[in-house]
Amino acid sequence: MLRAAMRHPATRLLHVLLSVPVLASAMVIAASPTAHAQAAAPTPLVVVIDPGHGGAINPAQPDMPFDPGAIAPSNGLMEKDVTLAVSLRLRALLRQDDVNAILTRSDDRSLDVQQRSATANNNGAAVFVSVHFNSFTDGGPNGSLVLYPKDTDLSFAQTMSDAMGAYLKPLGVVNDGVVLRDNWWIHTEMPTVTVEPAFLSNTREASLIATPGFQQVLAMSIRDGIEKYAPQLLQRKAQIVAWNTAHPEHPVTPATTALSVHAAAPASAGWFGTLVRYTLVLALFAAVVRWPRTAWVMVRADLRFTRATIDRVVVRRNAKRRRRRAVALRALEAHAQRFARPHHVYDELF
Repeated sequence: MLRAAMRHPATRLLHVLLSVPVLASAMVIAASPTAHAQAAAPTPLVVVIDPGHGGAINPAQPDMPFDPGAIAPSNGLMEKDVTLAVSLRLRALLRQDDVNAILTRSDDRSLDVQQRSATANNNGAAVFVSVHFNSFTDGGPNGSLVLYPKDTDLSFAQTMSDAMGAYLKPLGVVNDGVVLRDNWWIHTEMPTVTVEPAFLSNTREASLIATPGFQQVLAMSIRDGIEKYAPQLLQRKAQIVAWNTAHPEHPVTPATTALSVHAAAPASAGWFGTLVRYTLVLALFAAVVRWPRTAWVMVRADLRFTRATIDRVVVRRNAKRRRRRAVALRALEAHAQRFARPHHVYDELF
């Protein structure tokens, strides 16, 4: 029975047309120069860095949030500016180690806690580090501090505190250890810490924070704390280096694989979408050739349904317009009656 059906010209045409997309997809995949290579390429791990505070005063938009954070009394340094400066340096250092370092903000803007947490959660970050600076009502307190939101983050906080202390102690910044702050970052799904490397309210430390050299030292200390706590970052770096050595024509770099909150569709999806559309068009054409009478009946039914739908939409729209017109007319009449004055005999003289 199958052989008899295959002898029918229309059936053979249908078989050929439906076979073309399958063969085309196989040829595209086989011809792709990176189809097999990229499948085995190691992917850089993700670290999300959160520069604290942010936002600038905009007279044209007075409702825009403005969160400068702490402001140093001695030199006017704003916390939002130095957290971003240190975070940019930290991102550069991590990318040198083949880590996808993503910032919650890379310019002067205000974000709420949910947006910052979503950046870390949506990108599958290995760790999350929020960068802040400390402050107090007088200039006495000083030193570095690491805060952690959950008991499971204590190990990360201690590792970060030790790394920061090793870098900052030679500069005269004492290590104040770690503190549990269980009302911060309660929605992050990965190890999380908040670093407060120095006090803006302390005159000496504020002058240090303002220097590019100190900002670079801070970034290096935070990087070391991250990589000591998460050794898989450097292990993945070794895999990427080995891959790039063996495949110089298809290198893996953080800049080309960095993620974002709203990830874009992969470029390879273009040929697949074209293939799907081609398949649907061929299937429709084959159905018309194979079953012309049935196809014509279906087309006529679709046309009748479309026309009936349009008629219903037009009728409903006209009915709504009439109802709105009637409501407006009644409102106008009521307004006119409210403000109409009584007719006076002298009106006839003018």
